[in-house]
Amino acid sequence: MNYDFYKTFVVLAETKNFSKTAEKLNIVQSTVSNRIQELEKYLDIDLFYRTNKSVSLTQSGLYFLPYAKRIVTIEEEGLSALNNLNYKNTLKIGTVHSLYSGYVKKVAKKFMKLRPDISLEITINHTPNLLEMLSDNLIDIGFVFTLPKLNKFICLNKLKDEIILVAKNSTDFKDELLVKELKNIPLLYADTGDNFIEYVENELHCKLDFQFSIDQVLEIVEYLHDGLGYSFVLKSLVCNSIENGYLKEVKIKNTPSCFMDGYVMIEQSNTKKEVINSFFKLLSE
Repeated sequence: MNYDFYKTFVVLAETKNFSKTAEKLNIVQSTVSNRIQELEKYLDIDLFYRTNKSVSLTQSGLYFLPYAKRIVTIEEEGLSALNNLNYKNTLKIGTVHSLYSGYVKKVAKKFMKLRPDISLEITINHTPNLLEMLSDNLIDIGFVFTLPKLNKFICLNKLKDEIILVAKNSTDFKDELLVKELKNIPLLYADTGDNFIEYVENELHCKLDFQFSIDQVLEIVEYLHDGLGYSFVLKSLVCNSIENGYLKEVKIKNTPSCFMDGYVMIEQSNTKKEVINSFFKLLSE
């Protein structure tokens, strides 16, 4: 069973729609159907429940999905390695969206200038997926929001980031609010993942309702610049916008500061210690 069948399964599991999967993979819908049928025949299980408009994973499909993702990732990593033979080594960074914007991007630019002999690859994903990739040696460094308990992981650094409420730097938006007033303002939500909003709600002891949500955390800044509402974000994501006067922090009265911890993780058996240390030194500057 080749890569295309597993890739088709993974994409269909994400889109839950045959036509969208075909469009995403640039193939015809019948090819999607045939590949899934062949994969189910090969595995001797049903991977999807099918309806006229959509599909959903069976229990077997849910169980098999992470393994299929690994198969796809490993093949893509292998092809990437072959394409990078002109470089001395390859450093693979995995990071959650917000830590990429706040920390990784700046360090990556410095690293590229300092180490032109090293190929740098960055993957943006959620913490559980990144820890899985780290465990499988598919990435060398993971910037995550959960400190794993397994001894196979080593924490190189802890990143403390403040969670703040922000809005456009305009008199149209208040400079401070009471917790109860959060229900009466247009709140925007960027999917930071890793139970970010649940964490904020627990800290504030209130349930938040959102006028708008988007699953790409980096995109929320543009909506804030355009004055479309308020949003809870990590301070590192918007510090430049605040310094340049585009956004402002909106204080919440009678509440303590709220922080979220990030962790820089490696797998202890990783053999790229010299390259990893080069990147880590730049992070510490």
